[in-house]
Amino acid sequence: MKRLYRRRGFLKLGSITTVSTLTTLAGATRNKPSLPPVQWSQLFNKGPGEIDSVILGNDGGFFIAGRTDAQAPWLAMLDTNGSVRWEKTLEQHLSPPGIVRTDSGYAVGTMYQKPDSDHPVVWFGLLDNDGSIRSAEITNTEVETPSGVSLSRGRHGYAFVVARRSAEWNWAVVTGFDTTGTHQWTTRYEIIYTPTFIESSQDGFVIGGEQERADAPWVSVIDGDGTKRWTKTAPVDENSSVTSGLVDDRGGIVLGEYGGLIRLTASGDVDWRRTYDVFVQDGKSSVPAVAQTAEGFVAATDEPKLTLLSVNRDGEQRETRTYDFECYLSDLIALASGAVLVVGERSTADGLTPWAALLADETPTVDPPTITPTTNTPVETTQSTPTDGDQSTDTPTSATSKTNTRTETTTEKSGGTGAAGPGFGVSTGIASVLGGAWLRSRSAEDD
Repeated sequence: MKRLYRRRGFLKLGSITTVSTLTTLAGATRNKPSLPPVQWSQLFNKGPGEIDSVILGNDGGFFIAGRTDAQAPWLAMLDTNGSVRWEKTLEQHLSPPGIVRTDSGYAVGTMYQKPDSDHPVVWFGLLDNDGSIRSAEITNTEVETPSGVSLSRGRHGYAFVVARRSAEWNWAVVTGFDTTGTHQWTTRYEIIYTPTFIESSQDGFVIGGEQERADAPWVSVIDGDGTKRWTKTAPVDENSSVTSGLVDDRGGIVLGEYGGLIRLTASGDVDWRRTYDVFVQDGKSSVPAVAQTAEGFVAATDEPKLTLLSVNRDGEQRETRTYDFECYLSDLIALASGAVLVVGERSTADGLTPWAALLADETPTVDPPTITPTTNTPVETTQSTPTDGDQSTDTPTSATSKTNTRTETTTEKSGGTGAAGPGFGVSTGIASVLGGAWLRSRSAEDD
């Protein structure tokens, strides 16, 4: 993908897709495969900027995260027409946020520049459904030059991964928080390895990334306390980049890589690996984003235009569809009805502008999202060393609350620009997210 090399060095995908996708798949059936047409395509007047992540909102609509023209992290709740219901920016923050749903709102992870420090650190916040920041934790986990973030929710808390870059090295830093938002542990991979997603598994988290040398990690699994369980390099003698991934409903790990998809078992063995002609153009392979559907998986790329591919559970191709506009794809979610929401940027006279599009049939429907409650079980750590060091061990370093800065706040949300307000509740929310009333024709920008 263009973003893989042109923008932040990699495509940040997948971490916010699996929970949203899987919770909308329960009981979903479709009579025949059909990749949907464009129902609407929306640009957001933020000047040059980007959308990096999208999840289903708790109260209906779509929750997006990205950056504005001032490079400030931008959070927004879209209504069912793609209009902004409320939005807010996070000042002194340096990276597009990773986002996930919680029992009563959202969790947000990003990088924060301390006024008295030369290096940014990890910031983790819990938000109410209206975007108000309920609490925030500023850790001592320093990052030389942050590049991209990804957040996931597990059984006992959250894990946040960021690429740490220096002149000679790239490496991954994974930070764990309990359900109250308190920093618990930090795990590092200090080799040439750029993480691109993190997903929750049954007992921990799966991390995938861009492999910059043949012996660098490619996929890694850690326990819920940050302990490394196993790490795999690419299954062939060549470099490989994983730009998106998910843990499917059978416990396997499905990854998007150059030219195709690969599925690993829960233990990391290759189940199947397939390439697709639609992702190989003029001898060049693009790297697809991937999400789960009721019948299998849907993969998408922006080379040379937005293209979707549907496959069954064994990775066998079903159909493809190319849409008549160019974009820079960042993320997608697949809904039970067969609809797909894609986000990213499109080129305009002002530069790259935040953009989203709904690909849907005439009468799509969505089941309300459900979240399995997490338990605030304390994690056991075996070290008490500070978390701002550069050591690399298989045992995570534990956090100490005395060195962290935690704030409780009642910050008001920014005013929304859409017609609908926060009162768009569950009764009229996701159960009707893709109802006919909100479907509108494609915007003039795509005419």
